[in-house]
Amino acid sequence: MPAHQPELKIIISRNDAVIWEGYPDGYNHTIQAVGGDWQARIKINGDGGISLSAWLNAIGADVTVYAKTDVIWRGVVDTVTTTNGRVSVTNGSLFGQMTNRVRALYQTVRYNTNPPIGGQPVQTDWLDDKTSQDIYGILEQIVNGGEALSSEIDNLLATILKDRAYPKRSVRYNSSGAGETVSVNIEAKGYVHYLTKKMNTAVIDSTANTAIQTLLDLVTLPNNVIFSYNLEENSYQIKVNGYEGNRTIWDEIRRIVAVGSTNGNKYLFQFKGTPNGITAVYRQVNNTPQSGFDYHLKPDGELKVFGSNDPVPVHNIRAGRWLLVDTDTGEIQAMDASIRLRSNAVFVESVQYTMPDSVQISGGTPEVSTMLMARMGLGGV
Repeated sequence: MPAHQPELKIIISRNDAVIWEGYPDGYNHTIQAVGGDWQARIKINGDGGISLSAWLNAIGADVTVYAKTDVIWRGVVDTVTTTNGRVSVTNGSLFGQMTNRVRALYQTVRYNTNPPIGGQPVQTDWLDDKTSQDIYGILEQIVNGGEALSSEIDNLLATILKDRAYPKRSVRYNSSGAGETVSVNIEAKGYVHYLTKKMNTAVIDSTANTAIQTLLDLVTLPNNVIFSYNLEENSYQIKVNGYEGNRTIWDEIRRIVAVGSTNGNKYLFQFKGTPNGITAVYRQVNNTPQSGFDYHLKPDGELKVFGSNDPVPVHNIRAGRWLLVDTDTGEIQAMDASIRLRSNAVFVESVQYTMPDSVQISGGTPEVSTMLMARMGLGGV
């Protein structure tokens, strides 16, 4: 166990069966205001007491990170790299390379007869690899084709599943590498990434929070995790058209989050890990200093809980909170202005934590104009 961070423990499991439980030699994670538990990297010197082949087969397994009894991050194994002397083997990426459910949109072949025939739009049924889905979760893809014969499309879809339903493995040989070095490096992604691999089929005309719930109801997460929602009411009206531009659930939720509320306040959306599973959180950002600040950066560089002298454990800092940056006098300025207009108020968009005690906080001031552009379909949202 590393002496500098005894409370940081990681459990990697699949369907509640533990693959590895222990203390990492290196660890960092990223948490985002829109996304929540986003990504993490884990380094283990040696083999951690299990075979390297078992590590390579851990793609898609649950990763739960504890600081003492608190879950500070949760996701799944996306990529594993094992090093044994001069040979490194990489398996994955789960979200970057894999597909185990696929369909096609195409047009039938046109023939210049009198009258012309063909050129009709066709949407195929889904083609599934159920075995892959049981192991890795559902990873969808829609192929947009031009004109084709149905037999050509059938062959294409079958070939895609053959190529992509299981992790890809690559090998690197370094002739000058250390002959006795053994290590394991894991790249993990938050469960929210499953939303990027689920195509939207819902037609929605409802309030924003109801729209998000409808979209989340289409999602199934692997590893027996309990998936719960904590969605704050937002009366802003949302329309969603299923299959519009082949958009994913994540595309639609990002668009809904971007429009904010009817009174111009910002909303966030996060997947947050818990001991039992994942909670999807959708909530309005506090917009008054009296209730909005969570952290206080003192002039001496110390990060404290706002309103107290208690230090903030750096591994527990969350994105989507307000930080008061007090770098000059140490005095809290007048508390009567909107938090969005305070030059020393920072909305935390992203947190990058690296063990044992390093943290980078990125953020700024939300812009109402960005919300207005999102409502007009501008700004690339």
